[in-house]
Amino acid sequence: MSSLTTAVDAAAVATGQLICPVAARAIVVLIPALRPPDALSDLVSELVKRNMSVVVIDDGSPSDSQAIFDTVRKMATVLRHDVNRGKGVALRTGLTWVREHCPNDVVIVTADADGQHLPDDVTKVGLAVGDFDTLVLGARQDDANTPLRSRAGHALSRMLFRIAIGQRLTDTQTGLRAFRASLIPWLLQIPGDRYEYEMNMLVIAGQDKVALTEVPIKTVYIGKNETSHYRAFADSLRIARGMLLFAGASVISFLVDYALYTVLVILGNTIGVLYGVTIANVLARIGSATLNYNLNKRYVFRDARPAKHSALRYALLATGILLGNTLLLTWLTRIGGNAYLAKIAVEVLFFIVSYTLQRAIVFNRSKKPGGS
Repeated sequence: MSSLTTAVDAAAVATGQLICPVAARAIVVLIPALRPPDALSDLVSELVKRNMSVVVIDDGSPSDSQAIFDTVRKMATVLRHDVNRGKGVALRTGLTWVREHCPNDVVIVTADADGQHLPDDVTKVGLAVGDFDTLVLGARQDDANTPLRSRAGHALSRMLFRIAIGQRLTDTQTGLRAFRASLIPWLLQIPGDRYEYEMNMLVIAGQDKVALTEVPIKTVYIGKNETSHYRAFADSLRIARGMLLFAGASVISFLVDYALYTVLVILGNTIGVLYGVTIANVLARIGSATLNYNLNKRYVFRDARPAKHSALRYALLATGILLGNTLLLTWLTRIGGNAYLAKIAVEVLFFIVSYTLQRAIVFNRSKKPGGS
């Protein structure tokens, strides 16, 4: 697992003077930068004119980029990593700095340094923050000018995110985000040192019940944007990770279940047990459900809470699924279906139902991260 930054890193050197506004809903903009273009100074200048405080994190840029930071330093605070640490570390360094120097009720906006985020959109996203546990996303809209690979990547990410997290987002890769300072402690615990930090933020927000809200922003393309194509693919894998792990746990549990079921059906047929298929299915499911609960809790949903928070809900859900599974399986075998093929068909049918309900009900961490 990636290391976490819970305090300003020893390698982060601060220059300039951060002046946090004290007005209600004051906005502080964090901009991680690595080899930034000249447009960075124009963006900072415009944001400062709009009475925003700006913190730029120089994430180990080479010496030929320092002229830009010298210009920015006259308008904003610049934090510097002596070596490149990654966007996730840079954001956590900036968040820690804000927590230590700004009022607790400020609004924080994260923006990119490459010119993709316009001052009007930074302002719009910042002003959209409402509830303390709301994460506002500046969502780019695909249109006829969007490259085909980008549209395909965005569509894949949206589909997987909807299945995995249960929420539809237009843009899962946006770096323009806004939230209140009350979320900083939660944000500092999110893993990921580089670009994966931003996707982890969305996935964990879905798990921790941090509300995700989108506001439309203009789409600005920078060059060929090859990095964006790679991120779309990598982010899709990160989104799908939970489902793949769930599938793996389900396969292991199914193999155990099917093995027990087969042995018990054969045994029941041998000794002439009444309702042998039904009894075999119930006993096999009890054994496999115990294994599945522990695999899902530890590896899929990574729920570190004591079992009392999820075991009963899992048992109730497993009982409900078992009832539906058993009734359907019994009906299929009674109308002449093959007991072994019917078992496979029923398990496939209940796979998505089980994943969805476990994510939403059993391992749903309902405590708000911004709460006391």
